[in-house]
Amino acid sequence: MRKSSVIFLLYLGFLFAYACTSAPSASPKEALHTGYETTITTPAGSFENLDNKSTLAPPFNLARINGLKDVEVIILSSSMSKGKSIKVIPVGLLRIKGDSSTVDYVISVPSDEKLNHLGISSFGDLSVHNTVSKQIIESWCQQQSSLSNRNSTRWLSEQSAIEIISQRAQSDK
Repeated sequence: MRKSSVIFLLYLGFLFAYACTSAPSASPKEALHTGYETTITTPAGSFENLDNKSTLAPPFNLARINGLKDVEVIILSSSMSKGKSIKVIPVGLLRIKGDSSTVDYVISVPSDEKLNHLGISSFGDLSVHNTVSKQIIESWCQQQSSLSNRNSTRWLSEQSAIEIISQRAQSDK
């Protein structure tokens, strides 16, 4: 009886050790593998394709997800040329509500780690380690927005961004 108890405890120990070493992390990069393919519409520091030129030029790249017409994407990286194709990983969602409509901005970083100069990999990174970047994004989006009587601004996680992309992909089919 004692020998079987020892064997059972050893088995549990090995099982526990194996489970701890093979546990997957749940980062957006792994969930999305290589990211979403986007095309730059407005490079950082440029007024190209902006309706409201009375605000500052965006300090980030603006893009569209290829195949989706209704998803605004902000890419936190150095300036890239208009028309450049780049894969991105969502790290958050900024939702601005007005009286009659809502604008969602998918906040993203390049999936290529060499281009992700801020080192952001999740909404937590953006919220905790890059609060100034978050404030700049929010301020610029509110100034640029054509919504009348903005009554709500809300930050949501990367999961919400992924859900919005999936919903819009389904409605565009």
